[in-house]
Amino acid sequence: MNNDKNNSTNPQYSEAYLIEKEKIKTRRTRNRYIFFGAIILAAMFALYFIIGKGGKGGFDVDITKGTFSFKVDKPVVEQAKTKTEKLELPDGKTIDYTTGTIDKQILDDFSNEDILFSPYHFVGENLVNAEAGYIISSIYPEMWHVQYNPNGLTDPSFPINILTASDGSQLGVFKVPIMYDYIGGFIEQFVNNLFANGSITDYPYVSYADDGRTAFLTFTDYSNNGQSYMKVVEGFSNYYVVNADYNLDLSNYEIQDELIWMVANFTLIE
Repeated sequence: MNNDKNNSTNPQYSEAYLIEKEKIKTRRTRNRYIFFGAIILAAMFALYFIIGKGGKGGFDVDITKGTFSFKVDKPVVEQAKTKTEKLELPDGKTIDYTTGTIDKQILDDFSNEDILFSPYHFVGENLVNAEAGYIISSIYPEMWHVQYNPNGLTDPSFPINILTASDGSQLGVFKVPIMYDYIGGFIEQFVNNLFANGSITDYPYVSYADDGRTAFLTFTDYSNNGQSYMKVVEGFSNYYVVNADYNLDLSNYEIQDELIWMVANFTLIE
């Protein structure tokens, strides 16, 4: 990685900037916990629905012994040609977001090559949390400080992983028990809580994938000039929620695009 890129992603900030960054991060964390606290209360009165397995993403290489060819220095979800859908966002950006899953056998073959993944850090361009059951890829893994909290595996009020950039931008992953008969019910509850706690004044942009089990949404929090991108995936009797936040004034385009891309390629392991 060259020095110009490192300098562009780790600038020296003023004291006023850092104070404002901490305020924004505190508000984001508070709003996130308020929502998931409400979800827990709602779960006490909701029915739980058990789901089957989702569609697997195919891959065009032979991973049998002797021909293994996946590389950690590239996003595994792209190498495996995981199923995707195309989406045009309100700001004109077009993204491809995954709707399939990663076959666990692919990750097992990495282990056979003495490549060990960890939920605490990226290995190459891939953060693999095998215990939680998902993978996140990053083009610039050195940008992110990774935190892992195993409490999030059983308590939806805690994020399982948090990824933080130098400007305070964050990506968090939560796991919430299924409590609705379709994913739209969960999204509606989430949006209602955003309105209730004053995070938004306009309805978010929401798109549902053809599989009926993946949703992508984005909204602006005008109270702190923050932009959020969220993907919700229904799988293994849970909703997996990956949410990215950045400030429109403080975050450069490289970090913004990276966050959107990481949310888009968040993929469950089957």
